[in-house]
Amino acid sequence: MYIEVINSKRETYRQQYIAILNSLAGMHENRGSLKKSADIYWKILKIDPISETTCQKLMLNLSSRGKRNDAVRLYEEFKKNLKEEVDTDPDLLTSNIFIKILDKEKNAN
Repeated sequence: MYIEVINSKRETYRQQYIAILNSLAGMHENRGSLKKSADIYWKILKIDPISETTCQKLMLNLSSRGKRNDAVRLYEEFKKNLKEEVDTDPDLLTSNIFIKILDKEKNAN
């Protein structure tokens, strides 16, 4: 029982930390500091490697800064993590972001 209480508290603090990091990343984005917000999104993905929303935001961030290859690699790694951890595929929105990034890359060449 003691372990369950500790694990519950740990998860609560983890979620609070992620929420704070998301707020901070959003503030940096609003100020135009896309590199700083990307660094924070990477940090969130280290804590929660299957955070769909974080992956989406980071893919868009990377793509908007011309780092399409990084965005593609992120998607592939995220897709692999989802399959390994919860045996599912990325959300339709995440896949659509990925497709748009690929389309931009094709049109740029």
